Amino acid sequence: MVDYRPHSCRSLQEQVVGPTQEGGCPFKHSDRDSLQATLESDRLCSSDVEQVMQLVGRGRYSEACRVHHTARVALVIQSCDEERPVKHKDPLPVTNDTDSIFVNPTQYFTSFVEEIQSDSE
Repeated sequence: MVDYRPHSCRSLQEQVVGPTQEGGCPFKHSDRDSLQATLESDRLCSSDVEQVMQLVGRGRYSEACRVHHTARVALVIQSCDEERPVKHKDPLPVTNDTDSIFVNPTQYFTSFVEEIQSDSE
């Protein structure tokens, strides 16, 4: 039987990704200019972009991922219903980079969908 479990965030962060290769953690393996351009093209507010970039600069990739997740959920909820105020929850405090609420990218996506669906109910 084949094991199709996704790579953990930790293993993605620890990958060695060459300049022409894809994969790894986007918060660790993207160059700063490309990452910032991606965050801005995602329409994140400037304070969220700044916070993510500061965390990335300090090597806090999992925490940067959490801030990005929170900001994206708030943005999607807002765009789905412009009449309703955005519920922009602050991410839980993280004591170190291994305390991420996400174990792998699949869990990030599942959490994203669940939060959006729970807000629409």
